[in-house]
Amino acid sequence: MRTLLILLCCSITLSAFSQSGYKIDIKLANYKYDTLLLGYYMGDKQFVKDTAISKTGNFTFKSSKDLDPGVYMAVLLPQKNVFQFLVDKNNRFFSVEADAARLTGKLKAKNSEDNTIFFNYIHYLSSQKPMADSLRRLMREASDTTVAKAISKKVEAIDKSVFSMQDEFVTKYPQSFTAVLIKSSKEPPLPEYAPDADMASKIKGYNFYKSHYLDNVDFKDERLFRSPVYFQKVDGFIQNITYQQPDSIIKSLDIVLAKTKEIPDAFKFYLSHYFNYYLKSKFVGMDAVYVHLIDKYYSKGEAPWVDKANLQKMKDAANDVRPTLLGRYAPNLTFLNQKDSTDIKVHDIQSPYTVLFFWAPDCSHCEKAIPHVIDFDNKYKDQGVKIFAICTGLLDEAKDCWKGVEKKHMEHFVNVYDPVLMSNFKIIYNIKSTPQFFILDKDKKILSKGIGAEQLDEVMGKIIEYDKNKGKEE
Repeated sequence: MRTLLILLCCSITLSAFSQSGYKIDIKLANYKYDTLLLGYYMGDKQFVKDTAISKTGNFTFKSSKDLDPGVYMAVLLPQKNVFQFLVDKNNRFFSVEADAARLTGKLKAKNSEDNTIFFNYIHYLSSQKPMADSLRRLMREASDTTVAKAISKKVEAIDKSVFSMQDEFVTKYPQSFTAVLIKSSKEPPLPEYAPDADMASKIKGYNFYKSHYLDNVDFKDERLFRSPVYFQKVDGFIQNITYQQPDSIIKSLDIVLAKTKEIPDAFKFYLSHYFNYYLKSKFVGMDAVYVHLIDKYYSKGEAPWVDKANLQKMKDAANDVRPTLLGRYAPNLTFLNQKDSTDIKVHDIQSPYTVLFFWAPDCSHCEKAIPHVIDFDNKYKDQGVKIFAICTGLLDEAKDCWKGVEKKHMEHFVNVYDPVLMSNFKIIYNIKSTPQFFILDKDKKILSKGIGAEQLDEVMGKIIEYDKNKGKEE
């Protein structure tokens, strides 16, 4: 029931083969406002397509231009309550009767078999929702486990009834848009495990569930693309079903984008949506996702809507972060040791873990961060962690580097600098501000980056714990 009540969260044919444009009449009772909006779905967003004005409650949306097929909504002012209806290539001339006092309870369609079916389905869901919501509330509030279990069985009975009715709609109206929406929102059965199931069995079950999660979504159906179901299934696959690690997300995005190519507008929307989403992500390592999207799609001419100037900016952004993506070897740059002015490379540090710490003498944020770094060093130096502190001061500012080391009591770090920028470290490590931290393993692969000084302890602790457990398994 959870997956299909989305159609509540929130009207045919007059020789449509020979007519262009659309005309949708809506008779709205108990509505005191003179404006009604026609809205549509695009991904996770809703947009206004048309506006109708009437002082009698009889509204008409019409145009000589065709209306794209999909799930549409009549938007009532001022609260912006909505009721949904369906539009298809052969379903653009029809009328709907509704009651503003009870939107989902009194919907009627004329000249639209698709909407008659859809409204019957909505009426059924509306009749089940109050009882289901009430039982779920009682279940949350129940302090007695026996009572909670009894209520849970009643909820399961309602869910079972809804699933049965869904199957009836699909069987009875297999070619209807409503059937497409119902089928697309269905999920594969959750895997069941024995109480003593091992991890291999659970992984196998998860992989089966994931591989079949999108089976019921018809990616060739343009109507479905302009519905809330499409985005919820796609984004659910990316955000909830996929393990939230860059490589896994990349694989899932490639699967989704390959499917969305059936509809050019869908491919354009989802490529743009996920590029911007991961470009703005604050989670460590997600820059690898947008770099992949740039390399595989944008750079290879699969996004012709992006002009040359913006495409070059995207390529430059990818190249900025490419050397320091998680899992890559940290660039083995050469610096000067501040103690004796001898050359020292990043990979010269022999330690299970190395923390690169980029700081500047005149940086107020660094001044606040350094006490955390010193505490961190005191805690982890005996666990194989060394701090490689790179002062970013250049030319005349470089003379303040060692003064800063002494002032902040950082003499026990490996302190280096590059006063004339021979290593080009600011570009290669993409240092646009300080402080910046990179955690490396014994082979100098980048394990983490983009974290604050106050997060070092937590992140390092998890890394060490993970490596210990991994060693036990091996």
